[in-house]
Amino acid sequence: MSIEALRDLVAQLNASASALAVLGAELHARVSGKPIHPNLRAQVEDVLREAGALQALEGTSTADLAPLLPEIRHFWALDDDFLANPERAPGWIYTDDEFLQGAGRITEGFANVLPRLLPQLEGLGARLEGTDAKFLDVGTGVARLAIGMARQWQSLRVVGIDVWAPSLALARKNVADAGLQKRVELREQPGEELSDERAFDLAWIPAPFVPPHALGRLVERVHRALKPGGWLLFAAAKPGEDLRGAALRFLISLYGGAPSSTQPEIEKFLAEKGLVEVKTLPGPPRDFKLIVAGRRA
Repeated sequence: MSIEALRDLVAQLNASASALAVLGAELHARVSGKPIHPNLRAQVEDVLREAGALQALEGTSTADLAPLLPEIRHFWALDDDFLANPERAPGWIYTDDEFLQGAGRITEGFANVLPRLLPQLEGLGARLEGTDAKFLDVGTGVARLAIGMARQWQSLRVVGIDVWAPSLALARKNVADAGLQKRVELREQPGEELSDERAFDLAWIPAPFVPPHALGRLVERVHRALKPGGWLLFAAAKPGEDLRGAALRFLISLYGGAPSSTQPEIEKFLAEKGLVEVKTLPGPPRDFKLIVAGRRA
């Protein structure tokens, strides 16, 4: 590649980055109710139109848009950190409160998505409504998903486990601020050392955040911790051979997590760990994640 071709590529990617920033600002304006300065309104709309975002935004509600803004901010912060510190080793070493809270905000919306998936998960809806219902949140981070689940199901008790003390310190504050200390238990504990047995109706594993050497043992322990008939939801990044797929593989490596696997590979892996009725749940075609479900017999 010549230097001129490289300059052209940088210009294209800079334009894409600026377009993402403009889209994020537009989402912030719509969600917060604080409008973009009128002197920039026409230019913002030009960028959104050229990016195809104006049409995509038509008919969307604030509730639809709200989860996208923390996603943009979080990955932007990740990219900025790597640009400033390319020499650092992979792994989850982040301590900035706002960064950690931003990562949590990406996951909390799943509590609102799960009810739409319940018809695919036999018996889980009734279980979550029960007075003894219990949810295991592996890699709870700042406990945003744990809080969202407890709010969605009023009798549900949640156990959130994590090994990153800075996240757990924020998690304890978030749970206290939500008034959910009696229903959300937080543990500083590696998932592969989980000792609970037949305790949970539902468990969540975010595979991109799990080191490869720990993943097999973790699934075995979580399988044992499920009640008979309980479900595991295993979230993984979709592999892909385009730029988006390469970027996802980079981010997973940056986290220090397990590499992407194909849908059949994940399903086979969970079945080999003893789970039954293993299947990939339906999601938007362009979603960046796979959620593969399996049940304890």
